[in-house]
Amino acid sequence: MAPLASTLYFGLCAFMGNLVFSAMGFGVGIIFLFVYQLGSLGGIMDCCNLRYAVFVLTLGFCIILPLVLWHTNLRQHARIDFLVYFVPVQFIGTPIGQFLQNKMPTSILKLIVGVVTGGVAIWQIYSIYREKRKKGKKEKGNPEANTQDNVIYINTVVQLPQPRNVFFAVGSSFFERLDCLDNIPHVASPPLTPLLSSFHPIVENFGCLTDESNLLNLIEHMCCFVEKNPVPWTNIDGTPISFNRNDIMKHCNGSINMTTIFTILEAMLDKFAEANNCTTWIYKLHGTSLPHEELKKHFGSSLRFIYLSQDPRLACKSSTRRFSEDVNVFVLAEKWNKLHDSAVETLNQNPDILFELEYDNFMKQDVDEREKLMRFLRDERDQKTQLQSSDRVVWRNLMLPDTEKEERTSRWRNRDLISDQELKMVEYHCYDSMKKLGYQPLLKKENLHFDESEVIAYYQENEEQKTKRKQECPDEVAKELTQKEIIQKFQTLDGQEVEGNRFIRLLRKIKGEILPIRAVFVWMMVAGFFSGFFGGLIGVRGPPLIMFFFFFEYPKKQVKANGSIIATANTLIRVITYAITKPPETYIANEWFVKSEWSVYVTVLILGLAGSPCGIYLSRYLNRGGYKVALAALLIVNGITMMITASLELINDKT
Repeated sequence: MAPLASTLYFGLCAFMGNLVFSAMGFGVGIIFLFVYQLGSLGGIMDCCNLRYAVFVLTLGFCIILPLVLWHTNLRQHARIDFLVYFVPVQFIGTPIGQFLQNKMPTSILKLIVGVVTGGVAIWQIYSIYREKRKKGKKEKGNPEANTQDNVIYINTVVQLPQPRNVFFAVGSSFFERLDCLDNIPHVASPPLTPLLSSFHPIVENFGCLTDESNLLNLIEHMCCFVEKNPVPWTNIDGTPISFNRNDIMKHCNGSINMTTIFTILEAMLDKFAEANNCTTWIYKLHGTSLPHEELKKHFGSSLRFIYLSQDPRLACKSSTRRFSEDVNVFVLAEKWNKLHDSAVETLNQNPDILFELEYDNFMKQDVDEREKLMRFLRDERDQKTQLQSSDRVVWRNLMLPDTEKEERTSRWRNRDLISDQELKMVEYHCYDSMKKLGYQPLLKKENLHFDESEVIAYYQENEEQKTKRKQECPDEVAKELTQKEIIQKFQTLDGQEVEGNRFIRLLRKIKGEILPIRAVFVWMMVAGFFSGFFGGLIGVRGPPLIMFFFFFEYPKKQVKANGSIIATANTLIRVITYAITKPPETYIANEWFVKSEWSVYVTVLILGLAGSPCGIYLSRYLNRGGYKVALAALLIVNGITMMITASLELINDKT
């Protein structure tokens, strides 16, 4: 039986290794073996050898895998391309590494791996430092803001660092009044265009986008749709933009993500930003729904949301006057509630990527609200970005007389604008959301009820009113007719048949994510193979994967989730190997599982399990830059561990 000091120290190794893995999705072997080697140098672990330590590491790691996999939200963050190209080669590399354990000079190999990984980590940290230093110099060189009489000026265009953030804005019918979004020099803001809301529901009708002809067809239709927008997208000189379809195709083929409608949208908005001498863009979503999860999956840590929040009693009633929108307050209130529920959920989950602009404060000339928006658009940069417009005046709504601003913010109270029944409709749908957003309902919740027949009647009335309005406004219909003709062919496909073949749609999705094979997929297989190989040979699988994610950037949550899946596959292989093989002669016993060492196993399981929630908690404080630095630190620790281990083995061999 191992001494008490060794038993507790194994528990410490498991705790530290599982803590780091739960925070980052990597590093359990690196940290465990690093702490173990420190104990060996201190004489605490003289009772056992490295092979036994790797077995204990595997045992302590298994206990936290279900918790970590559940917490990483695999349904949202797992990537099919990662699973297809990383995991299978693990099953090839790990047995080869284990087979060659006693047939290769592992000491020399560990020394080489330690030097290489340490060098890569130091180079990566230097690159991060150099990038921050360059960014700091640019910020010091930018001019200071000059504000006079509530007018904001700018002298030069602000250049944002790469990779830059991108912004999606959505809100009530008053959102187009935020003309400040159209006048920020480094942020391009195209006119309201229902591009995403028109194509996203029908994109699958274009077929699998890995087929080049299907992709070209979708690109052609989306470009035509924008070029026919009633308010044209223009360049910096005011000339309408015509998109080069080949450039859009090149952007799609060069993307590391699978090609989707969001890849095309990103390419078009990037071209618009370039044409206006801007480094990023804001896309104003037209409508009341937003594919949050798909946007987060595509844009990752670059994604930012801007929400205009407004009292639904005013927003819903005002929206009834807009052409081609829903016109019944009951229907509008339901949509408002869905949108703002989604905003609250996103804010709670990702407060750093969402900015809520409150309309009432905006109308009351709230300077703090304005400055918060500017800081959000600057991505928390220190310099004060300044604004300009064609007449050098923005925030024109803020210049209204106080009496008119107050009248606008409380207009819903006017019963000529909203009736008692309409007020009941709004608060029926929006009661809970209103309270969350700080709008006080007037009615009691128990009095908010509608019969099923009333609900059906409201929806029928909504459709009838929409049809009547279109008949009364032929000029408005003509403006949208050309755009509707572009997508009409794909809207008339048998939607029920497409929706019904869910299995076929799933196969198409899988095919779209893994084919055609790109250079990044080859590097995935190389990294996956060597990860398994080193895991089987020397017990550390992380360095090849970490080095891969240095060169190919993915969102932190995707890296962590898929790293956890890869670690699970590697651990499963080890467990199977332990179950069907006998330990080598250098092991401490004739069986892998030694009953007399039960105290070590129990301690490792308990302390290892305790490390996981601590790591999950700490992961909240790792932003994108901190995550990269932490990965580099893991490589440095790994390099030190490998060199110490190799040196000790070489010394023992000589003696």
